[in-house]
Amino acid sequence: MGITIHYNLEFTGNKRDVVNILKCLTQDAYDLGFKHISSIWSIKYDTDLDVVDESSVISDSAKDVYQWAKIQCQPEPPQIKLQTDSLSKLKKKESLTNSYNKRLKRMNGLVLNTQYDEFCEPTNIGLVRIGNGKKWVCNGLYTKTIYAKDFVNAHINVCALLSCAAKLGIICNVFDETGYWQDNDITKLIDSSERSLKTINDLKSLLDHAIELSGEKDINIKGHGTRAGKMLENIPDLDW
Repeated sequence: MGITIHYNLEFTGNKRDVVNILKCLTQDAYDLGFKHISSIWSIKYDTDLDVVDESSVISDSAKDVYQWAKIQCQPEPPQIKLQTDSLSKLKKKESLTNSYNKRLKRMNGLVLNTQYDEFCEPTNIGLVRIGNGKKWVCNGLYTKTIYAKDFVNAHINVCALLSCAAKLGIICNVFDETGYWQDNDITKLIDSSERSLKTINDLKSLLDHAIELSGEKDINIKGHGTRAGKMLENIPDLDW
């Protein structure tokens, strides 16, 4: 829930080309004011953390960020719909799953993890290939910007970083739920944020009302371990 920028990335070239592009994007992210910028991380789906810049020290907290970047960049497994549970269908599903897992182990990639502020979701610029191939792809990436401390600037600068990637030769297929990416219309961006803010506040009110009706007066939605509370306790006051 909330305003999100969805994007797919493609590139043709060798590993050195990708590393050089991500180095340029590292500087671009600094220039755009991103608060968190990782080293260039190597993705390998048959091993754990592997950093391109060997001088970098990866803390335990960074490993969680890396794992999320790795998951986001991972190609989706085949979607297999079984009309029946017949033996032949199950064998086909098993065969496709095994084939996917073997292919996944041959995949490797590079990713730059950035975050505009502590409340904005990360923006991962990642590219994955098979073996030593020159075709790099990463589909299904996204950044939810609505919870950023400064939503408007966060959204604009995430789009700006993707624009920098495009200028450096990465093919960026972007779907911006506000329409800002398409026409740079800040009025649309602000209108979208106001509608999303209303939806979020309406949901909060509904949850508060549900708790009140439940009679559990000692439950505070922002602090007593409920799933809803955990989801909402890190959301800042959304008043731009």
